[in-house]
Amino acid sequence: MMFGMNRRFFRVIVSGVGMVISLGISSVFAVASDDWRTPDAPSSPRCTPEELAAAESQFAAEVSAAQTVQQAAQSAKLPLEWQNAYGMTFRLIPAGTFEMGSPAAEEGRKKYDWCGDETSHSVTISRPFYMMTTEVTQSQWTTIMGDNPSKFAIGGELADAVKGLDTAHFPVENVSWDDVQTFIQKLSTQPDEMSPVATWKKADGQYGLPTESQWEYACRAGTTGPFGMGVILNGEQANMDGREPYGTDQAGPFLNRPTDVASYTSNAWGIFDMHGNVWEWCADGWANDLGTAAVTDPFTATENILRVDRGGSFDNIPALCRSAHRGSYEKHRHSGYVGFRLIFQLPKNSTSEK
Repeated sequence: MMFGMNRRFFRVIVSGVGMVISLGISSVFAVASDDWRTPDAPSSPRCTPEELAAAESQFAAEVSAAQTVQQAAQSAKLPLEWQNAYGMTFRLIPAGTFEMGSPAAEEGRKKYDWCGDETSHSVTISRPFYMMTTEVTQSQWTTIMGDNPSKFAIGGELADAVKGLDTAHFPVENVSWDDVQTFIQKLSTQPDEMSPVATWKKADGQYGLPTESQWEYACRAGTTGPFGMGVILNGEQANMDGREPYGTDQAGPFLNRPTDVASYTSNAWGIFDMHGNVWEWCADGWANDLGTAAVTDPFTATENILRVDRGGSFDNIPALCRSAHRGSYEKHRHSGYVGFRLIFQLPKNSTSEK
């Protein structure tokens, strides 16, 4: 079966205050189809050669990445996407090798002394896995746990900031890394016959947090620039502080709160909100230096009280929301800026959903 993809879009806009290059996916892999529709090629007579080259490179990487995940699903006879009984949608992330970290010249790298090491090094993800397309929502947390700890919710500490809004589809936040482990344990014991999960769980497949390398790999989705879904960030492409734009002189919006998941364009692998909205917990303990050697399936197992979080939040400037930017937080602490998304790790040697 061929898995199709709805039309992607590319647009180059030139304004009096600067150029905005926006590249993204409007809706991907929704239906099975033999129709691969090639997106329009980028062009603009008013772009500088450097700006156009960067946009074209990003564009080509996203097209290639979208094709790669299609091919991986077909080859392994795995579903490209599935949803569990609790409304959590998961998308296939193919195995592969990528360059983790950032080049020394990348804008915003080591902007603050506390920023983690981003030394570029080769990482291989040896097995495909599934990643949740969005952050876990308040509604999904409540279904499993029976409460809603979020600050940005009715009755929450920051309820005034979301007055009159339905926050059911906002990301759950104010959950510690330890809280998330409890959530995963409870979810894993729930009945789920609506998806391949029931079969996979019997063969030792399991829910979990992504490792730091899995997170960045899925965030990049085949790209090598600062963001996985474009070459600029100014609050139009993701929920973050657009008042200090990246890659353009044009400032953008600043909501100063979380918003519904999947409100912005996904990356080429159909993953939403990897930049901004809320920071996302990872499985790893914190290590400031990840080294330069090529590694396969790295994971930092440590008793360090700090755990990795990635992606930045609604309150952060774009430089702190880059694909390579690394953050950490004490695993027992709670914050209205920190949430999470899940992965599902397939059983070893899994080649089919049945």
